[in-house]
Amino acid sequence: MSTPYDPVPDGFEHATVTADGVDLHAVIGGSGAPLLLLHGRPQTWRAWRHVMPVLAEQGYRIIAPDLRGLGDSTRAPGGYDKDTQAEDLRPLPHRLWTGPSTPS
Repeated sequence: MSTPYDPVPDGFEHATVTADGVDLHAVIGGSGAPLLLLHGRPQTWRAWRHVMPVLAEQGYRIIAPDLRGLGDSTRAPGGYDKDTQAEDLRPLPHRLWTGPSTPS
């Protein structure tokens, strides 16, 4: 399990977004078009830690969340199906993107 004290790649930072009552932890960095990196089970954002800087250098805003119930994201009593997790992730690029306008 990762913690907020786990080191992140240079130029990246920890962030938390609340979506549908679940606090989703993410590591973000870079600038440009948002690129959402999703890990498998039972991994966390750290599965992407070596790739994140390379993608950021290519001009992407990297968003690597911990899925609900994993890493530093909070657990929920239910809702671990794909549709619910997709709804969790939908607001992340919009809330964590720092471009000149909201991505479509």
